[in-house]
Amino acid sequence: MKKMKTKIFPFFLIAAMLNSMVMVGFADESSRNSDCLENIEILYRNDSVSQNGQNADFSPYQGTPVQVLAESFLPDSTSVQVTDIIDGKTAVITGESGQIIWEVEVPQDGLYAVNVCYYPVEGHGGTIERHFTVNGEIVSKDFSFLAFNRIWKDEIDASDFEKDSRGNEIRPSQVESPRWVNLVLSDSTGYQQTPLTISLTAGVHRIALESVKEPLAIAYVELVAPQTLLTYDEYSKNIAGKAEATAQYIEIPAEHALEKSDSSLYAITDRTSPMTNPQDPSKIRLNTIGGSKWQNVGQKLTWEFYVEQDGYYHIALRFKKDLISGMFASRSLKIDDEILFEEVSALRFNYKGGWQLYDLGDENGTYSFYLEKGSHTVTMEVVLGDVADILGRTEDCLSRLNAIYRHILMITGL
Repeated sequence: MKKMKTKIFPFFLIAAMLNSMVMVGFADESSRNSDCLENIEILYRNDSVSQNGQNADFSPYQGTPVQVLAESFLPDSTSVQVTDIIDGKTAVITGESGQIIWEVEVPQDGLYAVNVCYYPVEGHGGTIERHFTVNGEIVSKDFSFLAFNRIWKDEIDASDFEKDSRGNEIRPSQVESPRWVNLVLSDSTGYQQTPLTISLTAGVHRIALESVKEPLAIAYVELVAPQTLLTYDEYSKNIAGKAEATAQYIEIPAEHALEKSDSSLYAITDRTSPMTNPQDPSKIRLNTIGGSKWQNVGQKLTWEFYVEQDGYYHIALRFKKDLISGMFASRSLKIDDEILFEEVSALRFNYKGGWQLYDLGDENGTYSFYLEKGSHTVTMEVVLGDVADILGRTEDCLSRLNAIYRHILMITGL
């Protein structure tokens, strides 16, 4: 198979901050102490939302999506308004308070992921937040905080930035660029890296989105089969035998992102390497993006590119990770809004003082991506990667300690 190396992205990356890890253990000294600890555990379970809300006897749903149109909401919904068509879809706008409720016919017992088709209507410019409930209850603590990102872009869409009277490039203002987005609900903290699922029995259920912050337009909600990522070996087998492209080199300037999840993700200046283009010894040149602004879970950047031929392509990234000595950063990579295989769901960028070149691959070689002729997008999103499980268990330990502390206060009255 002829493999073509085609893309280089100059990135400036920063790792997510780590919290201290607390490990807690108990040793029973008597049967009385054992009873006490059992009661504390019961208190903890009752005092918090369940960790996953799953029924161990249910298997993942494998059927076609079960769609509920937003306009079919129940009469006891509050602060909702059916609007005219927005970009070809009938929209229901939910306010900054209240909830929108639907009834859905579930075809069989199983674990379902939830897809929401939403449009980030104008608000106060902040992240849109919602709760998700089933039959009036938040089935998992992960559904108690769901983030729906807005979409931002440079106000001036040009290949070159404007310059002031002294020849310095001017950072463009960030403006919203809303469009319809399909979002499979996921853990906004990043501790759980696979999409959230809910256990549902066959029959009619009531599902709802409760407003926490900012208005939101919705076209429909779907119960879908949970996605299982292929390994790279499985992906390679699926694309084997497809057409090969002749050599083509495509360089995408990272500072010219197509879309951003936050208005703080704008082009910045780096003068630490003459290889970073554009470069000038005395003038300001906006030649990178990211840095310390790009470190929160869920923040993402999207670029657009065009390939002239169907074929196999390699992806290389030029990046700098020089903050937080010894720590690594993690990013997921999507092509056309899809993670093609598991190995790119949490790419690792190691600490080093200067710029680095990362040809995506593993010890067995460089990854090949099959792309058809035409326009494509590549998206990189901040994820926790290898530290997600550690941080998740740390939070669980702290929740248990807090439950024990509250129980002590109840007994002592302090």
